[in-house]
Amino acid sequence: MEKYDVSILGAGPGGYVAALYAAQLGMKVCLIEEDTIGGVCLNYGCIPTKALVASAKALSCIRNSENLGISVENVTFNFQIIAKRKKEIVEKLKNGTESLLKARKVIIKRGKGILIDKNAIRVEKDSIQSKYIIIATGSGPVDMPFAKFDGRSILSSKEMLEL
Repeated sequence: MEKYDVSILGAGPGGYVAALYAAQLGMKVCLIEEDTIGGVCLNYGCIPTKALVASAKALSCIRNSENLGISVENVTFNFQIIAKRKKEIVEKLKNGTESLLKARKVIIKRGKGILIDKNAIRVEKDSIQSKYIIIATGSGPVDMPFAKFDGRSILSSKEMLEL
């Protein structure tokens, strides 16, 4: 059984910041994530959405620049380049976060963490004992009983941002 001072379920903004802070305080830290470091916000929500909005705002400013005395004709956009930029921003931030965690010697466990009791977690086949456990599981899209995500006609925010 592995032993830690602090174990954190969820590597989104709440989880990875808590892990970095605990490590900075000299604690032995385990960060558990079943999806990707950065959680929904960094990978499928806030950050990619803001990258897309920045492109849309720039396009809108250019198209409305005549109000400022600037004439621009035949304005077009290339969605593949916009999507590539969004992906690059997300990857850069995710890799930076992972580098910070590694530099602080935070142990990252990939898989679904299941609470066994107030001081124990099971991740896949690993058992983890921890003095403190932080639950930072964040949020995610939820199917409606009458409209399940199918990846074709009903999309979650994750699927929409990966189009």
